[in-house]
Amino acid sequence: MGTWKHLWWVRVCAGVIACCGGASPVAAQVSHASAWAVWYQHLQNIPNVKEGSNQPEVQPSQPEQPIPTSPVPDNPTDAQPEQQSPSAQLEVTIAPKPALPDGYPDLEGVYERMLKAAETHPEICRYVDLTERLGTPATHEGRHLFAVKISDNPSVSENEPAVLIVANHHARELPAVMSALEAIDQLTSFYNADPSITNIVNNHEIWIAPMWNPDGYHYACTEDRMWRKNRRDNGDGTFGVDLNRNYPFGWGEACAGSNRAKSETYVGPSAASEPETQTMLAFAEAECFAKVADLHAFAGEVRFGYGCWAFPLKDFYQREAIRLSENSGMEGRHRTSCCLAGNIHYHMSHNGSYAALWEIGRSFNPPFPEAVGNAKSVFPGLLTMLHRPISISGRVYDAVTLNPINATIALPNAGYEHGETARSGGQYGRYHMVLPPGEHVLDFAAEGYESASIAISVTETSSQIYDMVLLPVTQSAGQQ
Repeated sequence: MGTWKHLWWVRVCAGVIACCGGASPVAAQVSHASAWAVWYQHLQNIPNVKEGSNQPEVQPSQPEQPIPTSPVPDNPTDAQPEQQSPSAQLEVTIAPKPALPDGYPDLEGVYERMLKAAETHPEICRYVDLTERLGTPATHEGRHLFAVKISDNPSVSENEPAVLIVANHHARELPAVMSALEAIDQLTSFYNADPSITNIVNNHEIWIAPMWNPDGYHYACTEDRMWRKNRRDNGDGTFGVDLNRNYPFGWGEACAGSNRAKSETYVGPSAASEPETQTMLAFAEAECFAKVADLHAFAGEVRFGYGCWAFPLKDFYQREAIRLSENSGMEGRHRTSCCLAGNIHYHMSHNGSYAALWEIGRSFNPPFPEAVGNAKSVFPGLLTMLHRPISISGRVYDAVTLNPINATIALPNAGYEHGETARSGGQYGRYHMVLPPGEHVLDFAAEGYESASIAISVTETSSQIYDMVLLPVTQSAGQQ
């Protein structure tokens, strides 16, 4: 790059930095999101394609530059919501890069590792076809979604908290896949050898799904390793929906992605339009997860909360994210979520799940040994989440029949603004909540039942069990 180009680059970067502070005329021309896009393409030496053109402005002639160690968004356009100014609508097009780096498993290789764990450790690990089990649609290319269940009785649904570790909502994010596979290996291989792992497995139902976007991953393996979305045919010559912008909480909001089908963050034609999203909703309904770890790449940080909405538990979750980050080899790096309509947002708002998102590593598809190292570093952080005490849990059931009830549990004093609740569900009507230290009121409600409330006091190490019995409305009326 010539001297004048270096000066141009410094000038643009300086202007963008000033723009972020609201003091530069560059703000009229370049949005913060665009700045991320320009920065990303400069580092990757990937040509920018003008909107409406199939030809790059500049053909790269230099080798790829190293990825910096400072945190970056999982997608360049995630940095800020899109602006309305036409000059700010810089469309990012990432040039195709065929072939994954050597060492990574293809789609069948991922499934083979999952199946091998189940065959090697049948007493604690089971390979499950989720699409078949939940009766949800196959993907656009006809594939099913799979997970392994790790527990001391994996073929039986027990009255234990369910935990989900899921990876690969975004196809190209290979460190996430390797981290999920590493978690399977660690939990199965060290059962009955490491008391900490044995205790976790014996007292939880742990579901690990390393591959939530099989169509996209297959395409990344065979055609374009920088592919992010699923493989929906959008009918206009473009393909794919960003699965982590398709969930029905905050869908369509300013920071929830783009409504342009060609965008890397296309939200889809409607909330939960995608079979992968529908399967996750059914999965959450069936298991009512107490905790959710959503694995992505890259930025080397743990994320929590909401993108552009107020999050009342921000201070509490920030402390939690710092600890998870420290134990994941990320030196405490953390920040609030970049978006809405994501997987963690749905679980938190609908089920009251204790949920966080890991941005793993320093690139989307680094050399294989680097991703393996990332995975080994991240596992202690996942173990930290698994060990985190659940502040209050229990069952909700009918006072007359003793049958479990699907109830909502609200926190009226928490300050939520978007209808967030926890929920009881699953075979046993279980509910779980991880709460900040202090005094809390929980309101239980279910259709056809009298509502009820409890007040509790929570500490950092609280692990209370409270079973709530609800009286049917007809029974209540008869006793008046």
